Amino acid sequence: MRQTTYAFLITVSVWTGIALNPRDVSGQTLAPLPPTQTFGAPAAKDFTPSVRRIFADTLTDFRRLPSLDSVVILSMGGLTAVAGR
Repeated sequence: MRQTTYAFLITVSVWTGIALNPRDVSGQTLAPLPPTQTFGAPAAKDFTPSVRRIFADTLTDFRRLPSLDSVVILSMGGLTAVAGR
């Protein structure tokens, strides 16, 4: 009973903090995005979806995996999965 009460209080506290946190972002504009590397991927105008394309682009996808962003996202997902377990 005590753990459920603590979990409920933490949930309410977090959602209250999110709801009451003032964020006025409507007056801000986005900065222009820098050009990104395509890693040999075809241009959007040359792209034709097919089942063969799934397997052809797998190697390109694995080349993109070892980046810091990927490691952070995968570790957050793994920690969330462990915590949920």
